Amino acid sequence: MAHSVDLTLMPPTVLSSLGQLVALLRTASEAARVHVTLELPSEGDAIAVEIDRDGLRATLPTLWARDGEMLLDDADLVCIDDLAALPVERAAMSGAQDISALAVARVRSTTGDTVGHVMLADTAPRHWTVQDRLVLQQGAGLAKAIADARAQAISEQRLREMTASLEESQVRFERIIGSAMDAIISVDADRRIMIFNAAAERIFRVGAEDALGTSIDRFLPSALRDGHARMVAQFAASGTTTRSMGRAGPLRAQRADGEIFPIEATISRTEVNGQSLLTVILRDVTEREKLEAQFRQSQKMEAMGRLAGGVAHDFNNLLTVIRGSADFLLGELPAQSELRRDAEEILASADRAAGLTRQLLAFGRKQVLTPEVLDLNGIIENVERLLHRVIGEDVALRVTLEPKPLYVLADTGQLEQVLVNLAINARDAMPGGGNLLLTTELRDGGSLPLSMPRWPGSTPDHAVLFLMSDSGTGMDDRVRARAFEPFFTTKDPGSGTGLGLAMVHGIIEQSGGLVAIESSPGRGTTILVALPLTDQTPTAERTTDAIPTPATAHGTILLVEDDDGVRGIVHRVLARAGYRLIEARNALEGHVLWRQHDGPGGGIDLVVTDMIMPGATGRELATRLRDERERVPVLFTSGYLEGGMGGDDDPTITAYLEKPFTSRRLLDEVRQLLAGDH
Repeated sequence: MAHSVDLTLMPPTVLSSLGQLVALLRTASEAARVHVTLELPSEGDAIAVEIDRDGLRATLPTLWARDGEMLLDDADLVCIDDLAALPVERAAMSGAQDISALAVARVRSTTGDTVGHVMLADTAPRHWTVQDRLVLQQGAGLAKAIADARAQAISEQRLREMTASLEESQVRFERIIGSAMDAIISVDADRRIMIFNAAAERIFRVGAEDALGTSIDRFLPSALRDGHARMVAQFAASGTTTRSMGRAGPLRAQRADGEIFPIEATISRTEVNGQSLLTVILRDVTEREKLEAQFRQSQKMEAMGRLAGGVAHDFNNLLTVIRGSADFLLGELPAQSELRRDAEEILASADRAAGLTRQLLAFGRKQVLTPEVLDLNGIIENVERLLHRVIGEDVALRVTLEPKPLYVLADTGQLEQVLVNLAINARDAMPGGGNLLLTTELRDGGSLPLSMPRWPGSTPDHAVLFLMSDSGTGMDDRVRARAFEPFFTTKDPGSGTGLGLAMVHGIIEQSGGLVAIESSPGRGTTILVALPLTDQTPTAERTTDAIPTPATAHGTILLVEDDDGVRGIVHRVLARAGYRLIEARNALEGHVLWRQHDGPGGGIDLVVTDMIMPGATGRELATRLRDERERVPVLFTSGYLEGGMGGDDDPTITAYLEKPFTSRRLLDEVRQLLAGDH
C-alpha cells in the first residue's frame, strides 16, 4: 500500500461505506478481528485506509497488508487454519504473536489491479468454514465497489477540472485571437475557413458568421487564386511548419466589397485532433505602402529640387549677362535702328527664360519668398476676375469661401500664381467646358483628408483647407503619381512645359503647407492645399518717401562675384553710373580687399556680393565684415537661395536682388542702400 492517513481526511461517503463493510463482516463472521485495507485514489497520490472491526485504525496496518499480500501469492482467497503449519519464513510474517489463524481475500479493481485486502483473524487455530469464505468474497466485492466508486468520483472531479481548464483556455485563446491587430484565418484541407478573428472581419469588411465555412479563395484576387493554391500545396508537402509569404513579390488580397489591397503574411501548419489546419496571419499594409510611396516621392522631389536649383543658378547667371548686354546694346542703338527690334526680342526671350527658372526654383523650393500675413479669402477675391478670363466662358466658376478671414503667412504673388496655375490646369482638363469649384474652409490641423501627406513638422492647431475641383477628364493612378514632377505633362508637345503643378507643389511646401491630388478617370480632379493658420494679423502698409535719384552717383563699392560674365556686367552698369568699383572673385578675396581699402572712417560704402560662391557664401562674408564694422550696407544677389535669406532683415542696410535683374533694378537698389547709409 502507498501510505496510511488520518481517516478524518477521507470524504464522509467513503468512511460511511467502509464502516458499513466492517460492520457487515463483524456480524457475518465470528473471527476475533476484522481488518480491511484499501488503496483509494485521491486528488493527489493514492492513499491506504485501514479499519478494524472496532472502526479504529488498525494497530499494524502496513504489516497486516504486507502479510496478506505475501500469504496470497497469486491466489484471490487464502485461509490458514493454523499459522504454525506454515514454513518458518512464512510464519515469521504473521505480524501479531496472538494471531493463530488468518483468512485473506484480495480486492481487485475493475482493471484487475490489486487495490487492497479483506482479512479475518483469530487468536486460536480454527477451521474457516464455507460461510467464512463467502463472507470474505462478499467483503472483497464490497471493498472493490467502494474503491471503484472512489476512483470514479475522482475521475469525474478531474474531468470537471480539466473541462473547466479547457474552457478557460478556450476563452483565453478566443480573447487573444480576438484582440490581435493582425487578421488570423485558419483553413482546413479543403480550404474552408475554420477561424476568422475580429481583425479579419475589420480588414476584409465581412462578419465571421458569413466567412466561416466558405472558401478562402473569396478573399483572393481571381488572377492570384491558382498561384495561391499551388503555393499552399507546395507548403503542405514541404514538411515545414511556418513560412513567410510573398517571396516572389508583393502580396495582394481582396476585401468582401471587391477592393484589392496589399498585405504581408505568414502561413503555418498545425494538427488538431488529427486534422491538418493551415493558419495565415496577415497584415493590411495599405497605409504603410502609401507612406513609403510618399517618402520615395519626397526623395525624388528633393533630388530634382536640388538639380533644379543648380540649373537655375547657372542659368540665371547667363540670363543676367544676356539681359545686361542687351540693355547696353539698346542704349547704344539709335531709336530708328532696325537692330533695336532684335535687342528687344533678346530681352523678351530672357524674361520668358527667367520665368521658367522661377518655376524651376518654385518646384525646388529655392525661390525667394516675401511672406506676410494674408487673408486667403481676400487673395482669392482679388484674383477671381483674372481666373474668369483664364478659364474662358465655357467653364463655370463657383467660389465658396469660409465666412471668417483665414490668415496665413505666405507670399502674395506666389499664392496668386498658385491659383492661376491650378485654374489653367483645370481649364485644359475640360476642353469642352465644365464646372470649376473653388472653396476654402477652416480645419483642425489633425483632421485633414486622408489623401493629404503629414505635416513636415509639428501639426498646427488650425489650418486653412483650399480645394479646387474640376469636372474634367481626371487622372489615372500613373498620371496622379507623377503630376508634381517637373516637365511631366500629358499635353501635346508644345502645349505646356509641365512645370505648373510642380511649381504649385514647391510654393506650398516652401510656405509650410501641404498639397495633394484626388482624381480618377472621368470623374474630374480635386487639388487640395492646406496652409497653417497664423494667429498674427495683417499689418498696415507702410509708406515711404521716394528717394530722390542723385544727379551724379558717387561711392566706393566692393563687388564680390564668382561668375566672370555677371561680374563684368555689374561693373559696367555701376561704373557708368559713376561708382568706383573694387572687384573680388570670391569671399576670401573680398575680405582681403575689404581690409586693404576700408579705413577707420569707412573706405567702402557698399558691398554687392553673390550669395552662392565656392568656399564661403555671401552671408558668411557679410558676417565677417560686420564683425569689423557693425553696419555695413550689403546687397545680396543670387540665382536662388538655399534655405532663404534669414539673418539680417534691416532694409536700410540689407537688400536682395534676384537674378536675372535689369540694369535699372540694380541701380535702384544700390542708390536706396547708399541713401540709407548716409
